[in-house]
Amino acid sequence: MKELRDGTILLYRSGKGFISRAIAYFTGMPYAHVSGYIQGFTFTSSVWWSGIWFKSGIYISIGAREADEYWQPIRELTPGEKLAILRYFIDSVNKRRPYNFGKFLVLAIVYPTRGFWEKIGWVPFSAAFFGDVCSIVWDEAYKGANWDLLPRQSEEYTVPGDIRKSKLLEKVEA
Repeated sequence: MKELRDGTILLYRSGKGFISRAIAYFTGMPYAHVSGYIQGFTFTSSVWWSGIWFKSGIYISIGAREADEYWQPIRELTPGEKLAILRYFIDSVNKRRPYNFGKFLVLAIVYPTRGFWEKIGWVPFSAAFFGDVCSIVWDEAYKGANWDLLPRQSEEYTVPGDIRKSKLLEKVEA
């Protein structure tokens, strides 16, 4: 794997599992998951098996993980921007912000009709649930560093495939 630039977003295509296929179906895009790489770590908002029970929230792994696509910032992040992104994830871990299945279900209903919601200027259930889903986490982390990856889109609607639409990210060619 090529050396990744700090702030690179890792994009994963839909797999065979129910959740993964549901994301692809409701968004109309073949992407089902997002994580990101910064300062030698991969940060993911997910649900995982701990060996005893399921856990959810921010999962941190050392190094970069394999992904289907890599999208890096169009320029190097400044030290302050890197710190802001890391702070977002550290705060999320400390607050134990869970992966939110409720928000996931709302996205499944709202995402296909988001044009309507944007026209009327209201985001249904935007603050109704505590926690996040993978693509929203990275979108918000970048916002904390004053990078608006998707400026004409409400943050509550961000899904994995939307990352490819950002003008502030470029695809890393293998």
